[in-house]
Amino acid sequence: MIFQELDLQRIFVVWIAQGVIILIFLFLFIKILGRKRNRYSIIISMIYFFAATGFSLNLIYVLLTQDLLIIILDFLMIYLILISLIFVLLFNLNLLQTIQIFTLKKQRIIFIFYAIIIFLALYFPMDTTIAENYAPLYSWTKCIVIIVFYTGAFMIPLLYTSILVYKTFESNEMKKRWRFYLIGVIFFCIAFYNLILYTTWLDETFQIISAPILLIVIITGGFFIYYGVGKSLEAN
Repeated sequence: MIFQELDLQRIFVVWIAQGVIILIFLFLFIKILGRKRNRYSIIISMIYFFAATGFSLNLIYVLLTQDLLIIILDFLMIYLILISLIFVLLFNLNLLQTIQIFTLKKQRIIFIFYAIIIFLALYFPMDTTIAENYAPLYSWTKCIVIIVFYTGAFMIPLLYTSILVYKTFESNEMKKRWRFYLIGVIFFCIAFYNLILYTTWLDETFQIISAPILLIVIITGGFFIYYGVGKSLEAN
């Protein structure tokens, strides 16, 4: 296996920016589960676990020069990040319905369904090439397919169910915390668009600007979700 030398930009984007994201998300994952374990805390913690695991794969393939292995690891990275968003949706649905109605079996069905359609959306079309610096590069066709799928399957349902949950609260304190949660979800959605465009648009200015934005938006979104619901779960 042959390793490559990294330029300063990729060192910042991958090893520094995404390394910080991984450490913070793993910290929040452990912090949520460390104090209280119930169906809600487990679901929320999985958001951080799968996102951190996905970004961790980038730390591996950024060093490689084997095209097929880079493409496979990049595929798994995006796949796991999208898997993490399934748990956001499951969390919202759990709050909207009672435990008796929204059973574990129904949650598994939704999870499996989304896992399959995510795979199909990322695989068709499989238009990923390798740039000169051995970074994965998406065709604009694949970029559009992923964005359309992501918007319809994730962003719209996540925002819609989050707003429905917000309307069920009577306490001003709960509404305040849920607004932080909602902003965190929106930040996650924005970050994914940024990530896909970064892998598609080979414009140096855009990539230089979007890298720190991606770092700030993801970390802020993660903390907002934690403040909005994760911290409350610990206390209960």
